[in-house]
Amino acid sequence: MHSWARAAAALAGLTGAAGTGLAAIGAHLAPGTGVRAAAHLMIINAAAALAASALAPSAPGRASWLASATFVLLSGGWLFCGDITLRALAGFGLFPFAAPLGGSLLFCGWIVTAVAAVIALRPPPRKKY
Repeated sequence: MHSWARAAAALAGLTGAAGTGLAAIGAHLAPGTGVRAAAHLMIINAAAALAASALAPSAPGRASWLASATFVLLSGGWLFCGDITLRALAGFGLFPFAAPLGGSLLFCGWIVTAVAAVIALRPPPRKKY
């Protein structure tokens, strides 16, 4: 397995754990603040990033597409959800336009995931005998 895929899978696991923690915070400490929505996005994008990194061994030579999808999804999720959570709990965000930037990265991450699925997972050309 590619070393980036192991790192991405570990980061996806940590992202899922963060999403689970945010779900608990949203349910018990900050209901109605948007933290639960951020938690759901974190968990969904963690699962997608884990799936993309798990597909890397099946795409030798083309796994960079999957790597791109994985890291764009994870970075977008952390930016978007981190900003929403900080605004809800602390009253300030990460930096101006962090949530729109993170949301844009999430959108792009899903598009890159679709492109990666088409390119990286296409069957190899058939040999003519």
